[in-house]
Amino acid sequence: SGGAHSSYVAKGFAYVTDDATGSVRVIDIRDPYHPREAGRWEAQQTSAGRYVHDVMVVDGLAYLSYWNDGLIILDVGNGIKGGTPEKPVLVSQFKYDLSRLYSRVEELYGLGARGTHTAWRHKNYVFIADEVFPASQVAGAKDASAGRAYGRLQVIDVSNIEQPKSVAWYEPEYGGVHNVWVAGDTLYMGAYNAGFRAFDISGELMGDLRAQQREMVHVNTADMEGTVGGRNTAMTWGVVVRDGLAYVNDDNNVNDNDHIAADNDDTAAADNDDTAAADNDHIAADNDHIAADNDHIAAAAANAASDAVVQRPHQGT
Repeated sequence: SGGAHSSYVAKGFAYVTDDATGSVRVIDIRDPYHPREAGRWEAQQTSAGRYVHDVMVVDGLAYLSYWNDGLIILDVGNGIKGGTPEKPVLVSQFKYDLSRLYSRVEELYGLGARGTHTAWRHKNYVFIADEVFPASQVAGAKDASAGRAYGRLQVIDVSNIEQPKSVAWYEPEYGGVHNVWVAGDTLYMGAYNAGFRAFDISGELMGDLRAQQREMVHVNTADMEGTVGGRNTAMTWGVVVRDGLAYVNDDNNVNDNDHIAADNDDTAAADNDDTAAADNDHIAADNDHIAADNDHIAAAAANAASDAVVQRPHQGT
């Protein structure tokens, strides 16, 4: 076994990528105490090798990021091809020339790695992202620029699921594309050296999304005090969106929480000191007011007592 890179759970089955064989294994987990392999599917072996990197299952269709073989779509219960989790059936494939697409990177630095990395189904589109790294560092650059990533996000129209076609794309000016997450009409991206980004994907998508200014947010996740990967070097892996919050993870800046916790401790200590001093001042002032009030109360009580003595005989008549 070569291990499992990714998995996706849908309707009692886990779809697991098998690094050893380049296949997708379907595990029946409806009885979690007795999981069993129920099915398996793999692309045809080629000279480039066979490797499936990621999987997503929506409405009985499995979307596979098959590295050298592009996007592969399987029927695993949708019914369009009679497929089931136990017997997945090929629906379609969108394969493109990765070497040609990144020929400029290969010309300048050589290609260290490139392949279809991520697939995410949303409405009538599948967003696929390529992972691309050069074989050598960028000449003359340093820090984050020296080891930068490349890549392209493609928007695949699957309104005709048997004939997927590329209709739009996004390439950062700097950095790569890695994992994505879609919530509502926003696509969130971990873009490696390019940090965290978010895009408007509402309406019809066509052409160059960057030129159309669909990018809404860009956050540099680098830490100037970072020691992993170099100072000010982002390596944003991905993002998960829950309840209106985006949780972004960065390979080089995993200790940000420690800094935040330390800052919170310092802030809390300072706040406590200021609050305690202010409270003591207020308490002292309150005590002065209380003492003065007590004097007034005592004087008022004495006057009241005097008035009462005078009035008692009159009240008795």
